[in-house]
Amino acid sequence: MLCAKLIQQSDGSYLFGPDLTATDMSTCSYVVLSGQDSLNGLWSLTPESALQISGAIGLLWGFAWVIRQVALYFRSKENVEDD
Repeated sequence: MLCAKLIQQSDGSYLFGPDLTATDMSTCSYVVLSGQDSLNGLWSLTPESALQISGAIGLLWGFAWVIRQVALYFRSKENVEDD
């Protein structure tokens, strides 16, 4: 990770550049990820962790489908009793 800061130019515009004076990341105004740091993000999933995430999403969709079916059942039963 790299420290960065905004530098105001003579024409009033800003330039985003490295902050070479910062020695501690907690004192940086802005922190920029380097190429190596960005590889440890969401897209570096192992097949096992991707399978766990997709399984959780599938269970959530299945649960939502069951809730919808129960709601449709009670709604249709309510319409039959009104007749």
